[in-house]
Amino acid sequence: MVTARGDAESVAGGNWFSLFALACLLFLSFSAVADEAKILVPKPLFFPPAVKLPEGPLRYENITDNEVRQIQSALPADWKGDILNISGVMDGCFCEAQTSCSAQVSVLIRKNKKQRHLIFSRMNEKWGIGDLQKWWLDQEKLVEVCASERVRKDKDMVGECARRKQLMLLNAPVCESK
Repeated sequence: MVTARGDAESVAGGNWFSLFALACLLFLSFSAVADEAKILVPKPLFFPPAVKLPEGPLRYENITDNEVRQIQSALPADWKGDILNISGVMDGCFCEAQTSCSAQVSVLIRKNKKQRHLIFSRMNEKWGIGDLQKWWLDQEKLVEVCASERVRKDKDMVGECARRKQLMLLNAPVCESK
């Protein structure tokens, strides 16, 4: 029997993201597209860590009704649907989150028979999608667009996709050095 935790890890940050990151790295580093587009690929490229379910000490007070409403209104347009579960509130945040982040929760959403975990961060007393989760959502959209038949047939669009992928990597959220 697969536990909910096992499902969440496979969706939110298991081996899938690691393979995805490796595939993108190989694509940018070795593809003819990068050569044709005259892209200088910096070495080494760093991918931000995969989004994982918050793990850590729970906040003394669990999530309030008002906070749930903030999360509902902050759902990305692509994932406005049914909220199936909200985890306990983790006190503190991953280091890739904004410095104003004070807590995180995992939200299980269902839309059109698809389910997905999204990590919401509490920043400046409001809940929303944090930098790391937003980066991965944007990365997924970019990969989907660049894989489309229309883009693959147009050499200029292929080059533009390669440039956008490189820019995404350069702007990836990373932990601040202490």
